[in-house]
Amino acid sequence: MGSAERANHHRPRWTSQASSLPCPYPPPAPPLQGGEFSAAAVRLAGFAGALLGWSPDAFWSATPAELAAVVAVLTGGEAAVPPDADTIARLKEAHPDG
Repeated sequence: MGSAERANHHRPRWTSQASSLPCPYPPPAPPLQGGEFSAAAVRLAGFAGALLGWSPDAFWSATPAELAAVVAVLTGGEAAVPPDADTIARLKEAHPDG
């Protein structure tokens, strides 16, 4: 076994559908069927409206990360701690261009 094989022997390998060559990436998830996406979106939009007071425009303009952060806080997950003044000053000094 060569050094590259030893370094990668623990990684899972998949076979590409287009060829029989091994592919380091897993196959893509199957597409959503029968309105699964729209049903999930409606549930999330309802949640955002009822519990967060978000308008439809606020929901559809939010990123998945923003929605996940709010849900995490409401469900007892980890909340992001804002940086203190010293951290902001160090960042400004390290990155003067903004």
